[in-house]
Amino acid sequence: VFTSTDHGEEWKGINHGLINTFVISMTMFGPHLIVSTADDAFFQSSDDGESWTAISPGVAAPYVLSYATSGPYVFASGGGYVYRGDSSLTSWQLQTPSSILFSRTKAVVEWNSGLLAFTTYGLFRSTDFGEHWSGFTSDFPNVDISEIVAIGSTLYAGTYQQGVLRSTDDGSSWSPAGDMLKDWWIMRMVWA
Repeated sequence: VFTSTDHGEEWKGINHGLINTFVISMTMFGPHLIVSTADDAFFQSSDDGESWTAISPGVAAPYVLSYATSGPYVFASGGGYVYRGDSSLTSWQLQTPSSILFSRTKAVVEWNSGLLAFTTYGLFRSTDFGEHWSGFTSDFPNVDISEIVAIGSTLYAGTYQQGVLRSTDDGSSWSPAGDMLKDWWIMRMVWA
């Protein structure tokens, strides 16, 4: 993990305490920077990455690929499941409902005061912090998703081999976000 305080001119490693520095995903949750690593470990830092503490979230998913924050919770998606963690980061609950449990949740994102879960069998929405989920109709193509980013009222999906897809109608319809990246594998996207 590296940080820059001068808009990327210089970078400083902030890995003290990380056992594995192969970071798969990261997110900010309140004062906590949370990372998941390639060995299925989770770490948090409350001092901008100067020191790290291992946390044992009880998440049985290999490689948490995406995080979302909504209200007082942080959500971790990986291995086909969605987990919800509280502000202490010590209590995690499986939030994948039986209706989508076996559909391999790929990514989760906060959207319009709720959550969207992107699965191999379609899109599911929750408006109560993951307690209940409902599927909705979408023309999302049958592609693997690596990342979802919400910017204003637009959703962007990074895919494997089909570039970036965009939705401007709450995920009901999707189209390529330009031609330049249409055949690329998009691993991660960041909105700054």
